[in-house]
Amino acid sequence: MISPPTGYPTAATRLWNLRPWRDSPLLRREDRLLAWLVCGVLLVAAAAIPIAAAVGIHTHRVLSETAAEAAAERHRVPATLRDSAPTPNEYDLHPTTPATWFAAGAQHTGNVYAPAGYRRGEVVDIWVDRDGTHTTAPPNGASVLFDAALVGLFTWSAPVLLCCLPAAITAHRLRVRRMEQWDIEWARLHAGF
Repeated sequence: MISPPTGYPTAATRLWNLRPWRDSPLLRREDRLLAWLVCGVLLVAAAAIPIAAAVGIHTHRVLSETAAEAAAERHRVPATLRDSAPTPNEYDLHPTTPATWFAAGAQHTGNVYAPAGYRRGEVVDIWVDRDGTHTTAPPNGASVLFDAALVGLFTWSAPVLLCCLPAAITAHRLRVRRMEQWDIEWARLHAGF
């Protein structure tokens, strides 16, 4: 196997050679415009990072407060199944079963999720609110962090995509124009022979 020549440029070197302010007779006007477009997109991407981080941190704070309020309002109680739990199927992955529970000074009846195999009369723990109404579990720290990270990521990606789309369309048009110019130059070259 032939080893590459010493001093072969790395990817970083090749990228640096594409800088638009470089004084090179080999860079055409379209190449410079394309390089400036790439620089602009990279600048927008870099500028959006602190904004997205601030939005993500704020979202995490708000979601954490909401989760703490939900955890203070909800608690677990035992619920007695009135029927056997159905087996999940392709249409209903979390089937519910009628059950009764005692909360907020009164007996409540409703449908709750019970794992398959639970029989009538067995007890499952459910989450209820202050009124004793069956509800979902409060969000935990992992789900709050995941949601805040997604909001931050979407906040960063929105301006980047809004810049990338016109830049990609412009780059495509520049490449098509360059190919058309090359066709014209090749035709002139062949016509001279």
